[in-house]
Amino acid sequence: MSSVSKTLMAIEEREKWREREKEILKRLKKIQKRKKYLQKKAKKLKENIKEIEDVMRAAKRDELDKVRISEKFDDFLIR
Repeated sequence: MSSVSKTLMAIEEREKWREREKEILKRLKKIQKRKKYLQKKAKKLKENIKEIEDVMRAAKRDELDKVRISEKFDDFLIR
């Protein structure tokens, strides 16, 4: 193999690696964009879960208050 053909092969190989690098970078950007989107979705879901938990806690407190009020009312009626 002559030095010219070796040089041409090296140039072709370098060009292939550049194309591969471009494709890899394109995929990486796509993945990063998807990651950012999923992080936003996860944040929103966590906020929704927290809100629902707060509502559940408030509902439980209200139920306990109703039971306590009912017990106090019953005590009042018994007297």
